Amino acid sequence: LICPMVYPSHYAKGEYGVANPNASPYLIVSKSLRDFRDKLPDKPLRPWLQDFSLGIPYGAAEVRAQIKAARELGYTEYLLWNAQNKYTAAAVVDTSEFDPPARPASGTAPQPSGG
Repeated sequence: LICPMVYPSHYAKGEYGVANPNASPYLIVSKSLRDFRDKLPDKPLRPWLQDFSLGIPYGAAEVRAQIKAARELGYTEYLLWNAQNKYTAAAVVDTSEFDPPARPASGTAPQPSGG
């Protein structure tokens, strides 16, 4: 199990083509996790996500943006980090909305919707 720290505040300006990674939590986490997935396709990942302010204020919206990026890529588990142990409870309320749509089982054709 690999647990990469993909904290937006730790990326340099311009990394992954993102002007200000710290101000773009969804974009930088998405690009970073895609890169990990491409380079380590057979390794399980559980990313560390940023739940602290460094450089700019981080709140529920910024933490949820990171969770959304991870969930949309199929990562259902993640870890949050805050050195003061002060976590943003509002960020983790019902994150199921970020889950990717279910795919049909391998070898099964999608069923047309009735009507």
